[in-house]
Amino acid sequence: LFRSAEGIEPVVFCTERGGAVADELRRAGATVEVLSASDRATEIGVLLREHAIDLLNPHFSTVGTAPAAALGIPVVATLHNSYAWVGPAAWDEFRTAARQVTAWIAVSRSVADFCARRFAIDPARIEVIPNGARFVRARDTMVERRRRRERLGIPVEIEMLLQVGAVSRVKSQFALVDAVAALRHRRPNLVAWIAGPTGEADYEEAIRR
Repeated sequence: LFRSAEGIEPVVFCTERGGAVADELRRAGATVEVLSASDRATEIGVLLREHAIDLLNPHFSTVGTAPAAALGIPVVATLHNSYAWVGPAAWDEFRTAARQVTAWIAVSRSVADFCARRFAIDPARIEVIPNGARFVRARDTMVERRRRRERLGIPVEIEMLLQVGAVSRVKSQFALVDAVAALRHRRPNLVAWIAGPTGEADYEEAIRR
């Protein structure tokens, strides 16, 4: 998996911690480094040299941008969200890093537009590349729809809404709870499901209540 025909050999730097995803990447053959030093910028600079990195692709992190720039390594940073929840300290951090980033990738046009405004990034430096997704087209006849709902115990007349994502304050599942509650008289058949791992246990407990 991690020895492609193109000759690319990814090295993954975990800036906060390792965990299940890091273990999965190692099993797939990737090299994974978990930063441990209090001075992460210095540590990542050492790792960039040790692994002879040709390009750094940070994901919502500015830890390695300055060390990479100092070593002449191009930095192509990925923007995954409209980061509306970050405060002024993060704005300043990203605006400083923007001068060291070679180019930006945004997963959608709305993300690109938001980050260009919030972090003062030249829109011309942001390339929009949507996340890849593998779609499987299934027969969606009423008979098949009824069968699938029966297997899940969902009445046919129910309007289903599904939110997928880690259950955490950043994902704001409470907004979904409030919206469904507000619609309960106008849309009595509306049911919402939340699917995803626990991001914050106390928040998940509040959502369940």
